[in-house]
Formats: sequence, C-alpha cells, structure tokens
Amino acid sequence: MSEFLKKIIFRWKKPHFVIIKGVDFSLYFELASVIFEKSVFKIRKIDNGKTPLFIEKEEILFFKKEPKELNYLTEYFVIEENCVKTVKNKTPEVLINFGLKEGADLFVSDINISPKETNFKVNYQGYIIPFWLAPSLDEQKIKTVLAAICFGVIKGVNLVEISQALRGFKISGA
Repeated sequence: MSEFLKKIIFRWKKPHFVIIKGVDFSLYFELASVIFEKSVFKIRKIDNGKTPLFIEKEEILFFKKEPKELNYLTEYFVIEENCVKTVKNKTPEVLINFGLKEGADLFVSDINISPKETNFKVNYQGYIIPFWLAPSLDEQKIKTVLAAICFGVIKGVNLVEISQALRGFKISGA
C-alpha cells in the first residue's frame, strides 16, 4: 500500500493506536476485551508491530511493538508501567498516573489477597470503587489491571461499569 493511501486511510478511519510498555501485554489485552466488550469500540491485539491492512472505523489497536505507521498519526497512546500518555504531534503528555500508593491520579488501597481472589479499592478523582478479581494477583498483575482501568476511563467507560465487568473475571495464568 502506498504511503499516501495509508495517510488518507488513517486520517479518515481514525484508529486508536495503543502501545503497551512495562505491563503484561497478554493480560492487558484480556482485561481490555472485558472492559470494552459493551462499548462502541472494536479492539484488536497486534503482537508483531505490523499494522493490519484493513482497519475498522473507531477501532482500538493494541501493539506490543511500535508500528512504523506512527508517523501518519496525529495522536496515539502509550501505556507504561505507571502512566498512560498521549502523544500528539510527536509531543508526549501524561494523561493519568497510576500506582499502588496514594499520590498517583488513580491508585489502589485496601488490597486483600486470598488464595481464591484479590480485592482492592480504586481511588480516582474522589471516587472509591471496589474491585474483585480471581484468582490472587501479585503486584505486577495489579499494575496491569490499573493500566487497563486507566485506558477504559480515558475512553469514557465509567469506573463502576469497569468494576462490574471485571467482577468475577478469571485472569488466566494468575
């Protein structure tokens, strides 16, 4: 496909490119699938960094490696170990910091880990919402859950809806 045609397609369809760094890519996509299941967005996982030829309008593409087509985009997202950034016109800006301690924009408190489940409270903009996930999760997996929650919030999914969608969700490999 020609470079010119790619630019036109990307500007018309406006795909949402999300590059995942610093968190478990497979787990992140699993969680995103549940969070965005009832939303208007279609989501797709790209392991190899190659942008698919056909992209649906308003599709969210989750990349493990940076694709070459980032040059054609005016905006894309990067999810790192402790924040979600937007990159507009090649200038990164932190949208939400997240973490396991107070002081981040979105953080967890009251973590309870049992053999069967993990529950905690997510604190964001003065709201405190409980989350229950199965089975027990370590600190790194909880950070991946927070990263998925952050991106859901950025895309307009209500925090309570995210909690309800993830309630009882069985995380594979945990």
